Amino acid sequence: MKNVLVVSYYFPPNTGAPAWRPFSWATNFHKKGINTTIITRHWTGNENTWEEFIRPNTSPLKESQFDHYRVFYLPSRRNKLSAFFSKKNSLVRLFGKLYFFIMALIGKLNTEIDGTLTFKDFIVNHLKENKYDVAIITVPPFNMLQMVDLFHEQNIKVIVDVRDLWNNMMLTNDYRPGLQQKFWDKVYSFHFKRWMKNAARVSVITPSFCDVLVKSYNGPIDVVYNGYEEYLFDQIAEEKSDKFIFSVVGSIYPEQNINVMVEGLKLFLTDKSADKVELRFIGLNVIPSISQFVKDHLPANFLTITDRVSKEDAIRETKKATVLSYPGWLGTKGIISTKIFDYIASGNPILIAPGDRDIIDDLLSNTNSGISVFSPEEFAEQLNSWYSSWENQKALLENRNESAIKFYSRENQAMLLAELISNL
Repeated sequence: MKNVLVVSYYFPPNTGAPAWRPFSWATNFHKKGINTTIITRHWTGNENTWEEFIRPNTSPLKESQFDHYRVFYLPSRRNKLSAFFSKKNSLVRLFGKLYFFIMALIGKLNTEIDGTLTFKDFIVNHLKENKYDVAIITVPPFNMLQMVDLFHEQNIKVIVDVRDLWNNMMLTNDYRPGLQQKFWDKVYSFHFKRWMKNAARVSVITPSFCDVLVKSYNGPIDVVYNGYEEYLFDQIAEEKSDKFIFSVVGSIYPEQNINVMVEGLKLFLTDKSADKVELRFIGLNVIPSISQFVKDHLPANFLTITDRVSKEDAIRETKKATVLSYPGWLGTKGIISTKIFDYIASGNPILIAPGDRDIIDDLLSNTNSGISVFSPEEFAEQLNSWYSSWENQKALLENRNESAIKFYSRENQAMLLAELISNL
């Protein structure tokens, strides 16, 4: 059996999206004969905002043994000088810019959440008494990449798992950064190149990341998608409503075009009653400006808008919906939210507005789970068609590709990574 150490800043009870990826490895690697140990920081499980995510938790070291893996929860640490320069005082902010600039130049990235400072000392001591064949470092925070050499020096093969880029706008079709962003892209690329050179492999969540990372890494890069938690979908009972429920489950960001959806909903609602139709925006309040935009443009008697909810509640809302929707990242390659995998697992029709003419549209086509539209008129026409089918108690979606959908389960994606580990 191989012994694998996963170093992940995020892990349950943290409920953020990054925590579920390493959790799927912890709960599934044993099926391939892999012993898994997780090193993470303490979380309460109640963190919802960015300020709460970066807030230190100084609870003492705790080791927990679960059925198929063990976890070391460490007190989180942050450089005191970085914390000082993050204060609101205008004079502090002025010098703070210079401080953070110098820190980035020497490779001290993501100073708000310092993974290396939190984990390195413990790992050095831990490796004196524990033997591992493979270490997986999942980032961000990017400063954790500095620990690749720590494992390499111990003859432990390292997989660097990249869940995000330092600048996802590099994936836009017409990316034209200004001089300042060009400079920062070069700084990050330089540090990535020197930190990842001794990695055995790199895994990414979407194929488009490969185009960026090949400039910093010469070894093999594998796509291991995020996905839906099959076991959660099996556990959570279906709760169908007597209303036609249009749902968006999760955050919408200012960079996304929400106008097609909102204008399309206006057209759809012209002859509808709030007694029969409900618009549910779950978690939309996370971005107040987007939440307010929706409230300003859609009739309140149709609307339900919530704060961020738990993973279980998000899946419950996903299963309860009649139609699920989301604005794609049109003009940007490879951005696919984890909610899209939950959407296709639900069995409910999906209406992407606008489509992205990229990975989301391809996913819908391959799984036969829904349709993408690009104008309010197309949106309203498709939604009215599904509404008519719903009223007449007809199936809204037929001939879903179940085998293609199964491929995107977290469990299956964990097995793909386990296979790569076994072949190292």
